[in-house]
Amino acid sequence: MVFRSALSLVFALLALCAEAQSITTLEQLTFQPTILAAKGVVTSCGVRFSGLAMQPGTKTGVDVVDGSIAIHSQGYTLVKAGFKTGDLAAGAEKLRLAGKKVAWVRIEGGKSLAPMGNKIIDADDPGFHMFGAPLADGLAALDALLADKKFWIGFSGATGQDKIFSGAVRMDERTRDEFSSCLGELVATMKGKR
Repeated sequence: MVFRSALSLVFALLALCAEAQSITTLEQLTFQPTILAAKGVVTSCGVRFSGLAMQPGTKTGVDVVDGSIAIHSQGYTLVKAGFKTGDLAAGAEKLRLAGKKVAWVRIEGGKSLAPMGNKIIDADDPGFHMFGAPLADGLAALDALLADKKFWIGFSGATGQDKIFSGAVRMDERTRDEFSSCLGELVATMKGKR
């Protein structure tokens, strides 16, 4: 009887694990500050990220992730990302769009940035998608990035399994300074609108 109960528990745990996603580590994860400043007035500040992940079991198969998290003076956060996949031996220009949409971003210890109203839209750049998230969540995520916390990004849709990438954040001092300066200007812009 005990054996049968234990076996049932094992099967139940295996069923739960079948839904688990593997996490692909982004190597060479880099960051750079972003800014929108129409006519010199700062309306958005953010951080762009990009990274390369080797595909398990291959020597030259890669996934390349590119995206950004930005806060806007209108009071929201914008997340934009996409990824390409393929064989690096064939050349970077031969990488193909993965066809999956960015579903969420999470920084260690923080709340996930996820689409408000579950709405994800196509970006102007082919293969990229974007969504809006609450301003407070974006500020917390950017603050955590500046503190070099662990980073995760999830993509879903199209064929095959969803993809989750992770990476260790090591932001350089120039990026921190540029973002902080932009944020100060954005706060001044927002105070001027009141």
